[in-house]
Amino acid sequence: MRDLRTRFQRLGGGRLVSAGLSLVCLGMAARTAPAARPGTEFAVSPPGAYLGDGAITALPSAVRRVLADTSWFLAVQYYGNRRLDGSSGFPDLGALVEHALRLDPGLRPAALVGPLLLAEPPPLGAGEAERADAILAGWVGRHPGDFDAVLIRSLLHTWHLQDPGTGATLLEAASARDDAPPWLVAVAARSLTGVGARAPARELWRALLERTDDGRTRSNARTHLLQLDALDRLDEISSLVRVYERRSGHPPRGWEDLVAAGLLPERPVDPAGIPFVLDGAGVPGIAPESPLAGIPGR
Repeated sequence: MRDLRTRFQRLGGGRLVSAGLSLVCLGMAARTAPAARPGTEFAVSPPGAYLGDGAITALPSAVRRVLADTSWFLAVQYYGNRRLDGSSGFPDLGALVEHALRLDPGLRPAALVGPLLLAEPPPLGAGEAERADAILAGWVGRHPGDFDAVLIRSLLHTWHLQDPGTGATLLEAASARDDAPPWLVAVAARSLTGVGARAPARELWRALLERTDDGRTRSNARTHLLQLDALDRLDEISSLVRVYERRSGHPPRGWEDLVAAGLLPERPVDPAGIPFVLDGAGVPGIAPESPLAGIPGR
């Protein structure tokens, strides 16, 4: 008997038990939610759905993880079946994702992928962006160093909640952490530039210059600092254009009009030395051939 127990442990007895429980739960899931044919519906009842918080806490951690995996499996199956069915909504998806995380708050796929499916508008998703944000907010609160989750939450605010300012602020706060990766600092700075927050964007680019020795990263930071200088110069030129319009009653036809009016000494150039352009409506901009072209929000 002792030899059998020893061999069982060497083979990974705990993993075998966990795998066995997984098979049992997946079998239950298959009976509860069979693969649907197009045009049909199926009821969703994840394992442990009727257990209270106290009962869930009393379960062994391995059992909770298996039940959580099964609930997440059900959520994915539910999503896939309804997509194949051509259904226009996913009314039970949020509950399935939340239940999986209730069983195992550390189930990262449910915490990151689940909100993506929830936030997408129909027919690709459930169109529940605020519910998705709540799930991500809870996850980031427990795992503030999960910068992928911070990025996903920021994109959710920018795209689905139409709130790019909050998205940029979330990135800025995360990038202030000592363990924030350079790519997050760069994304945060670009996001802040896109919403017009140039001062904090400058601070981030300068901080990135100080904290990295990577030549490519430093070059990128310098370019973006020059872009911010170009934006400031464009603001100044736009003010001069408005002065010209008030005086003449029409926009300038070219830089020569502003020079002739004494508003500019010569055709202005950007910080890279490339002349700015002026379109037919009198709006100044960075020339497409300039290395500073492609500023977020322009």
